[in-house]
Amino acid sequence: MKKTNTLISISIVLSILGGLIIAWYLTRVNFYGLVIKKDIPNLGQVGDFIGGFLGALFSLVGTLLLIATLRTQRDEIKSNSDFLYQQQFETSFFSLLTNLNEHIKSIEYSGKSGDNNGKKYFIYCQNILTRIYDVKTERNERLLKIINTYEIFYIKNRHFLASYFRILYRIFDFINEANFKDELKFHYSKIVRATLSESELFLLHYNSLTKKGENFRTLIVKYNILKHLPVSSNLEFKPYFCNLSPEEFSDFKYITDEISDAVKISIADIKHIKTQIKFTDINVSAINLTNGIRVDIAILKDKKHDKTFFEKLDKENQILYLQDILWEICVFSNFGTLLNSVEEVSYNKEFLTNYQEDTIRLEMNLPSNNKIKILKDRV
Repeated sequence: MKKTNTLISISIVLSILGGLIIAWYLTRVNFYGLVIKKDIPNLGQVGDFIGGFLGALFSLVGTLLLIATLRTQRDEIKSNSDFLYQQQFETSFFSLLTNLNEHIKSIEYSGKSGDNNGKKYFIYCQNILTRIYDVKTERNERLLKIINTYEIFYIKNRHFLASYFRILYRIFDFINEANFKDELKFHYSKIVRATLSESELFLLHYNSLTKKGENFRTLIVKYNILKHLPVSSNLEFKPYFCNLSPEEFSDFKYITDEISDAVKISIADIKHIKTQIKFTDINVSAINLTNGIRVDIAILKDKKHDKTFFEKLDKENQILYLQDILWEICVFSNFGTLLNSVEEVSYNKEFLTNYQEDTIRLEMNLPSNNKIKILKDRV
């Protein structure tokens, strides 16, 4: 479209310029005087010049306008073709969404807790997995234990889960393979993501950690499908909340998710002023380094709050808890696409004794590479 407008503009400028040149030439040769004198030989020369000049000029202008017309027709044909393609895409897209919803509605499961039909079934699955996961697992073997627990659970519930994940994968793969710009692909992916409940995201997360779900990982990261899955829902944090009362559990969820969001915001916007987590003594900020990004989590020693879940942890467990949040954000939730392992995250080795005048500080250094954009896009 810009090129077409440029051609039209050039044609107009050439036409105006040609008119000015003719006017100047007629004044130069005293055209009106020649007409009065009826000087036929000189008038013939003037006519030959004007005819030759205008003929070449109009031929050039005509060619430019013809090219502009052809380009306009081509753009219209392409626009109509794109419109038809998008219509066909949306027909298939919403048909797939309908298939997914119909499959969910068809789920009928009765257990000791009663009927768990439709989307209630996913809540039931999350509750069962949370209950059966053994919190006594060693910290460095926790993720492997979770995957094994999920795989056993999946085998018993394959009838409903297998079809569900196949349809869901097909929808996102269909979006990804579409001949659209990324902006439009993200638009359709957000439509799907908006239909997924927290329990569905929970199951998708752990299914994708297994061999059978590994093809989904790239799509999950690219379209940030797990964006609305709270960190506090993950089984990795069960050791922190398994013995809490309902009131304390609500407190745990609030603090965990607030710290997680603050870390993401700090990394996404380095200029962002440090965030203090409300009702706690925790500040989160991030700064640029020559070799990457450093995330600082500062715990104020002069505590004004002493009744929250976090303040009830001893110093060592506070650090482990914060580490788990950082690992989840930078390693596990990205399936290793941001950082391959926790070893790539370097911490201040003296964090347990790194007292300043008023804080205990935990530092996490992220390496400088293109993968950091993945995390910035996940806010």
